[in-house]
Amino acid sequence: MTKRLRRLGSVTVVAETVDRLPILLRPPENEGQKLRLRADRPEAESASVPARGLAVRALDAQGQVLARVPLVFAQGENRAHAALDLPSEIRNRLVRLEIAGLESAGAVVLVDERWRRRPVALVKQGSDIDQPLLDARHYLRQALASFSEVRSGKIADLLQRPLAVMVMADGEVPAPTDQAPLKAWLDNGGIL
Repeated sequence: MTKRLRRLGSVTVVAETVDRLPILLRPPENEGQKLRLRADRPEAESASVPARGLAVRALDAQGQVLARVPLVFAQGENRAHAALDLPSEIRNRLVRLEIAGLESAGAVVLVDERWRRRPVALVKQGSDIDQPLLDARHYLRQALASFSEVRSGKIADLLQRPLAVMVMADGEVPAPTDQAPLKAWLDNGGIL
């Protein structure tokens, strides 16, 4: 294209410096309790493109910073990865990820329900069975673990932190000492 333009007159190419090229923050991927972050920059033409360190900020609905994670592009690399590991109570407040210091729509990802991990309580009344495949809680844990944070324990311990749902395996009955706190939790909207 420049050859054709040169026939008409002189051509001057103006290009941004490498540190001013745009960075694209990709939507995160669920990786267990963590969110895997990924960012891309324009393809490096050579290995001489310098390393670049950035930070990703995790923000809640009020704009408060919940976490700040370093994101580093190695020399000559076009892709950078980082992991965001937050407790579920904080992660569920997350609404926005942004690369700090960059004013670009590509440097922002809005977070919705698909990245939330709701805390689910799995009541453990008795002791563990030596053969986990015979334990009903094993199958409940397997079914719930891919999309929620599974917490196991006694009812009194599980009620110490906020819960989305409490699950009891068939045939389990709450201990008499657990019935009053469980009833109070259910009366306040808890789901069992």
